[in-house]
This record gives sequence, structure tokens and C-alpha cells, in this order.
Amino acid sequence: MAERIYLHEVIDIILSGRANYFDHMMKGLVDWGHDRGMRIHGIWGTLGSTARWPEVINIWEYGDWENVANIFAHETRGHPGMQDPALKEWWLIAQKYRSGGFDRLMQARDCSIDADDLGARGIAGHDVFRHEIVGVQPGEANTYLDRIEGEWAPYLKTLGIELVGAYRTLLRDDSEAILVWSCPTWENWGEAEKAIDQSDQGKAWRASVRPMVTNFRTDLMVSAPRSPTKTGRQPSRDDPPAVL
Repeated sequence: MAERIYLHEVIDIILSGRANYFDHMMKGLVDWGHDRGMRIHGIWGTLGSTARWPEVINIWEYGDWENVANIFAHETRGHPGMQDPALKEWWLIAQKYRSGGFDRLMQARDCSIDADDLGARGIAGHDVFRHEIVGVQPGEANTYLDRIEGEWAPYLKTLGIELVGAYRTLLRDDSEAILVWSCPTWENWGEAEKAIDQSDQGKAWRASVRPMVTNFRTDLMVSAPRSPTKTGRQPSRDDPPAVL
């Protein structure tokens, strides 16, 4: 089992501020993220027809528990407002574009592709990413993910859908799993979604896991212009802004 810890963020965007938030997020990562042992795995906008809107999903790549503890200590120790004073200016600008959000810590399965390998594995630049949040019976997250890896992912791969990340949510009694899948094109996604919904394999899969699943949602996501899932690399100071 991989020990990589990830941070999953759902960000509520104010009005038309998503493109500006994309750029501001990447600027912050370049300025201070790497120094804190953080890398961005992906930053996406969710498609409003399938999720809350406007909305951004960030997935940060940490190291082990010691790395996470050091990051949290740096953010909070000696700071009454629970905010690193060095990031005050960044937060003040960010609040122009976002109103809040919801975070969760996750642990990656060994099958998950890390940020360094997105380009080499041919994932970077894909049009569409499927984002699944699956509630399961307490204690069943690993069992569910075992079945995803062994049964469901091989079938979806025949449809052109690649498993990018499989995670169990931490601090939740193993009662939630997060999945990220990639589709090369929108056309590929449409054909695959039809098969998932109507094929005998899709119907059989849903029936077989239904006893352990308590809730389920799938959103569609599109990569931000400077996201590693778009470019295959971490952002740098030389990247041009992409504000609309």
C-alpha cells in the first residue's frame, strides 16, 4: 500500500472568477508550495452540467504522515488565525475568486499515477476526467478499491477510460473512496458513458457493489491550463498566464 498522502479540495468559486483562480492558484504553488513539500497533482474545473457551479477541484500531492504534520505545523503553530502570515497577501487575493470549500485527506493506492508520471503515461492533455466520490459501508473502502482495481478498471480501459487515481479518504473510518479517471476525447467519453450505463458489464458491476455502496456521484472535470494533468509537468514561473 502506497504511503503517499493527498489533499482533495472542492473550491466554491465566486461568479466568473474561475480562470483567475486557476492562475492565482498556480502562482501560489510556484511561489511557496514546493518549499512546503507540496506538489499539485491536478487542478480542474467541474462541468456545471454535472456538478455544483462554478467549482474547482484541486488534488495536492504530499509525502508521508510526517510531511503532512510538518506542513500543518508550519501553517498553524504560533499563528492565532491558523494562517501562515507569509501567505496573507495570497489569501487576500484568493478571496476575490472563492468563497469557501471542503477538504479531505486521502491515501493513494499503488495503482495511482503520481504527478511525475502523468506525461509519461499519456494522461496529460486528455479532454475529460471523471471524478467519483463513493460512500461505502464503514471499513469497506479498501475492499471497494480492490474490486475497482481488479474488476472495474480493466473493463473501463477497454472503453478508453484510464484509472488515474484511486484513494481512500482518511479520518473517515474507511467509509469513502475517491476515483479519478481520464478520457482522451469528449467523443470517447460519450461512447464509454453509454456502455457504462447500458452494457451487461455495467449493470452487473453496479448490482454487485450495491450492497457496500451508500452513496455515489460522478462529476466531469476539465484540466486548468497549467495543471500537470494538462501539461505533464509542475508549473513554473516561465509559464504564461491563461486568464480569460
